[in-house]
This record gives sequence, C-alpha cells and structure tokens, in this order.
Amino acid sequence: MQYFSDQELGEVPLNITEISPTVWGGITAQIQSRIADGSFGLSFPELCPDTQICCGVNRLLFHDMLKVEVPELSETGLSRVDMPSLHSVMDVIQFCWQSV
Repeated sequence: MQYFSDQELGEVPLNITEISPTVWGGITAQIQSRIADGSFGLSFPELCPDTQICCGVNRLLFHDMLKVEVPELSETGLSRVDMPSLHSVMDVIQFCWQSV
C-alpha cells in the first residue's frame, strides 16, 4: 500500500543503513504483537496446565532463547530504550521469522 505522501512526494529511497529508535520501537511492537497473538506458539509453546495443549506463547522461553541467539540483547532484551546495533536488529528479525 502506498501512503498519500508517497503518491504526492514520491517514495523515499530504501538505502538507509541505520535503524532509528522509532523504527526499533516499531519492530519491538510488532514482535510483542506476534507474541500476544500466539504466532510463536509452535516454537515456544505455553502449555495449558489442565490439558497440556498449547494455549499461547511461553514469553520467558522466547526471550531467553532470543538472548542466546542475539547476545547483544542479553542485558536489555527487547527494550525500546537501548538500541542494539544494525546487525543485531537484523538478527532479531531473522530469529523471529524463523520462529513463526
């Protein structure tokens, strides 16, 4: 979908090599949304204590594994305050893509 500004002013070139805090905030919001809707449930299942059937996402397991896979996040996790490096942001995106 093109936004109005793209139609009127033209699309912004996609040659930016830095992730801004605003973009990082959007990425973390999308990840939290996917956790909430159960998208990571197959890889990180939260099991119902009564039936042992997957009923959501085990957030602790997800975050612990993310910190192992992307060591730069070991202290901050998906904090919006502390910006990880570009490479770590891309690793987070790839980890999430593989885990859905």
